[in-house]
Amino acid sequence: MLAAFVISLRESAEALLVLSIIYAYLSKTSNTSKFIPVLFASLIAVLISIGIFFALGFFSSLLTDYYLELFEGVTMMFAAFLITTFILWMKGRKEHLELKKKLAPNLIVLSFLSFISTLREGIETSIFLFGLSLKGEEILIPSIFGIVVATVIFYLTSKKLISLDLKLFFNLTGALLIVFSAGLIARGIGELQEVGWLPTFVEEIWNAEGVLSEESFFGSFLKTFVGYDSTPSLLQAVAYFSYLIGVGYFYAFERKSIN
Repeated sequence: MLAAFVISLRESAEALLVLSIIYAYLSKTSNTSKFIPVLFASLIAVLISIGIFFALGFFSSLLTDYYLELFEGVTMMFAAFLITTFILWMKGRKEHLELKKKLAPNLIVLSFLSFISTLREGIETSIFLFGLSLKGEEILIPSIFGIVVATVIFYLTSKKLISLDLKLFFNLTGALLIVFSAGLIARGIGELQEVGWLPTFVEEIWNAEGVLSEESFFGSFLKTFVGYDSTPSLLQAVAYFSYLIGVGYFYAFERKSIN
């Protein structure tokens, strides 16, 4: 649940940031009437993203058990790859600041910018949430809550009722998403091992089910938050910690170099 909330919160915030910049620009240039079609373009992108999510679900329902596990494993790995690539690519970029310099009072340009920005965030969110749903996690309510919280935060910020440190916000949510992605990779590897696409090496390097079951409250929380597995294979453990340490170090190093 927490992963669905964080991804929805972050990606919604990214899209809302672009929309808020466009709206501020239109207000400054006395062209606020042009914001309605810009907003409409953004809503179309949201509907397309939702459609992609349901299309993935429909496609998976047509598969047999073997191909379903294969599809689930590939989807989880791809979702983790997509989010990781985007987080590292966005790290330190000042495209939102540069956006203000590139805007022009052209309705088609503004609408297209709104559409593309929202669609980019929407597709990433759809694939990541679908990957989480394959793990059996609840995504509907946390996702809606994340979108609502992001909207409220940006509304209050625009009204100057609260102050939001965007750099700190994106740094923290980015770090959380890296942790969630590590869990997706480990789970995806597990699915691919079940269908024989990846070697097992050692089936269980430990068995902590008797100490901390995945079905327990704390075990379930860790499973959702950090991708806890009570009986991981060697390849799952190596991939999980290698990803977490490698990407985590690169993420922290980039942040330090930028600061």
